[in-house]
Amino acid sequence: MTRRRPRHREEGAVMFIVMMLIMMASATAAFAVHTAAVEVRGRGHMRQNTQAGYLAEATMMAALEWVDLFGPVNILEQVVGGNGVRFDGNYPEVQLAPGREVYRIYPEHIDALLPPNSPNYFVNSPVDGDAMFGPRSVYEPAPISDIYDTYEVMRLMAGSAMDGSGELKFLRATITARGRALVPGDVQDSWDPRERNEVSRDVRAYITVGPYVAGK
Repeated sequence: MTRRRPRHREEGAVMFIVMMLIMMASATAAFAVHTAAVEVRGRGHMRQNTQAGYLAEATMMAALEWVDLFGPVNILEQVVGGNGVRFDGNYPEVQLAPGREVYRIYPEHIDALLPPNSPNYFVNSPVDGDAMFGPRSVYEPAPISDIYDTYEVMRLMAGSAMDGSGELKFLRATITARGRALVPGDVQDSWDPRERNEVSRDVRAYITVGPYVAGK
């Protein structure tokens, strides 16, 4: 005579298998949601980093336009002459090495070249926050450029003296454009001088400007 297995044991095994399948499906769904959230957050960071790169490049172009407008003699007078703007502790300014002379271009310098202040220079701002971050973005651009390591050099030109004794010189300088995008009212952690939600990119250029008549 064949003995039949109790039915309640089979029902318990089926219930266990179903619960395991549900747990596996739930874990897979939770992992998928977490992965999607991380992916969205990462894409957002990449977008902000790209936009900060655009801001840094626009800041550099504004600084180059400023140098082109005012010329190398004015730069030498401001930097070498001791009139360079030094660090005053206002964030997001970057403190440079002690004793380094620098001419710092603030957003106010660029705004002064815009209409109606100066209708003969810029038609519109080269650093436009709405164009870079979108009209609904909470980020505001805070561009700053530093001009430093300035010195005069001699380059061979047609008709110039080979010994470097001529009056025509060139100016070499380093420009670092610091593109910062800040959230108004943001906070700073005690262990980090940067603001919590800021994004930033830097661009550096080595320029040679001239020729110009040295000493005039």
